[in-house]
Amino acid sequence: MSMENQVIDGAITDALFKNNQQISHDLRSPLSALNFVSSLNPELPEESRSLLQMAIDRLEAMANKLETK
Repeated sequence: MSMENQVIDGAITDALFKNNQQISHDLRSPLSALNFVSSLNPELPEESRSLLQMAIDRLEAMANKLETK
């Protein structure tokens, strides 16, 4: 592989990493808000609270995975 191709590959890898970090960050802010709001509403039925928490957990896992790539 030529030096030019290595530089291009490195730049692409760096850009993808930064993009993943930004997406992860962008996901975490609304997730924090959802966690906070769901904890403030004790009248939310348990089934709804459980469903909301499962969705939050899945999105948090996706955000974590993005940060490690």
